[in-house]
Amino acid sequence: MNEKPGEKILEAVNVTKHYRMGNVTVKALDGVSIEIKHGEFLVIMGPSGSGKSTLLHLLGALDLPSSGTLLINGKDISQFDDFQLSMFRRNYLGFIFQTFNLVPTLNCLENVLVSLLPSGVKFEDEKHAVELLKLVELGHRINHRPNMLSGGERQRVSIARALMNDPPLLLADEPTGNLDSVSGGKIMSFLKDLNRKEGVTILIVTHDRDMALYADKIINIRDGKLLDVEVLKDRKIHKKHKKVMV
Repeated sequence: MNEKPGEKILEAVNVTKHYRMGNVTVKALDGVSIEIKHGEFLVIMGPSGSGKSTLLHLLGALDLPSSGTLLINGKDISQFDDFQLSMFRRNYLGFIFQTFNLVPTLNCLENVLVSLLPSGVKFEDEKHAVELLKLVELGHRINHRPNMLSGGERQRVSIARALMNDPPLLLADEPTGNLDSVSGGKIMSFLKDLNRKEGVTILIVTHDRDMALYADKIINIRDGKLLDVEVLKDRKIHKKHKKVMV
């Protein structure tokens, strides 16, 4: 991908997601429209059940909307077949999870390379993985297994793994949810530096206001609807009307 800063890379247009629970229809998302531009650091924030994780799953092509349109570089994701969706997730996105999702029997280096292990790892792949572990300040932990790491270190391994294919966009679902406030702050500071210095676009879901303040913009969601967008500049917050695209 050769995106330029400020260039739109992902867009949701009037997206809804409804689930049937018996005779009741649950509106997880109700007409949400957002844009993600290359180089941004965005946070989706809202209480439990607000629809923020559902929106992240849709943007990550892990699910499809009930209605509305999802566009990747202007292309409608609903037109993609399973193979195209898989290639999009593999080459375009990096996922960071609250529970780390590391393989306990593999060391740090192997966990970063895990998606390549079935097909075989090349020398260049291993070199890249080592560079990523150094980037997340774990070059001295390459041969350590997850149970030998702190929670913050395990999350940094998962970040290195998410960066293995050089994705233009990182999606993170509550990446500090299982960490104490100090470790969580360090992870958010690292992601902020990754965004500023490496140009990686980042979208995070969180319910933690303190963690959200590391972002450039906060997308506030409640009851499946976009409430407003907060633009953070020098710790000052400027609210935009909810219909303004992010």
